[in-house]
Amino acid sequence: MLDFQKYFKEKIEYTRKLNHRGNNQLFEIKFSEKRYLLKLYSEKHMDNWKRGKSEFNAISYLWERGFREIPQPIAFYVDENIAIYSYELGKILRSEEVNEENIVKATDFLFKLHCLSVEEKKLFGPASSACLFLSEYFNVLDRRFANISTFSPDSPILKMASELIQNKVYPIIQDLKNNFSLSCKGIPDELSLEAQVLTPADFGFHNILVSPDRYTFVDFEYFGRDDPVRQILDFLHHDKSIGIKKEMKDLFIKTYHEHTKPNDGFEERLKFLDPLIGMTWVLIYLNVLSKDYLEHIKFAQGSIEGVVEERIMKAEKKLNDLFFFK
Repeated sequence: MLDFQKYFKEKIEYTRKLNHRGNNQLFEIKFSEKRYLLKLYSEKHMDNWKRGKSEFNAISYLWERGFREIPQPIAFYVDENIAIYSYELGKILRSEEVNEENIVKATDFLFKLHCLSVEEKKLFGPASSACLFLSEYFNVLDRRFANISTFSPDSPILKMASELIQNKVYPIIQDLKNNFSLSCKGIPDELSLEAQVLTPADFGFHNILVSPDRYTFVDFEYFGRDDPVRQILDFLHHDKSIGIKKEMKDLFIKTYHEHTKPNDGFEERLKFLDPLIGMTWVLIYLNVLSKDYLEHIKFAQGSIEGVVEERIMKAEKKLNDLFFFK
């Protein structure tokens, strides 16, 4: 176990590493009367995105603005890429458990974020993989497709993956591009600063701690300015949202509309961009086929077959369900 005593004046009673599926390492640091969460951030992320700095700056700013539905930021150590936050209680809801109250609470928080002023938006850059231009939605697809199109199909499972990519994924992306160029006339390419919002990006119930008297929103590693349409669609299509009932997702959209009163064209763009986010999730599932990911699986598990097969199944299912708005 790593020694974290140097980050605290008071003597640590015990340190416990927390089990979770994220890229970072989390530790509960317990004192006689207090406890904290220590987060050791992974250095690996596309485009050299600084996870730790991004998250700590976002949470610190929101805390100063009076947001209390988030952990309290305590300290950030740049050289070690370590942050310390208040330790928050609560459970992560299974998607099947999400009810009307949960949806309203989640939408209330998103509404607060999305209504921050233009001057406050100027304090932050674009979120990770932000889409502030219509063309960026396809740039994201192109980057993700390029990342999975160079592996060698040297095993039965990788040959199956290659056939899926060439026979289904690539043609559907081309169809989406053709439809996009034909139907996007009249929709402005660039999203004005006024229409952009501040967002945590990876928003959903997988990043909300629910307790009887409190909802705590976590994971602001990719925080920044983005298209609110992308945030809404990403919540609807997210892998962790699959089990949420459709009526709850419909309530999420309805409540968001009532709270924010989005600008003209929002509904049109929501439906127009819907299948692009669906396809983005197909490529997220297939990211397991990238060179780095395959090497990581071989190193960690010795065999790639089980992981790749699971992701292929998810990708195929999503290919048949690209549209939320039927």
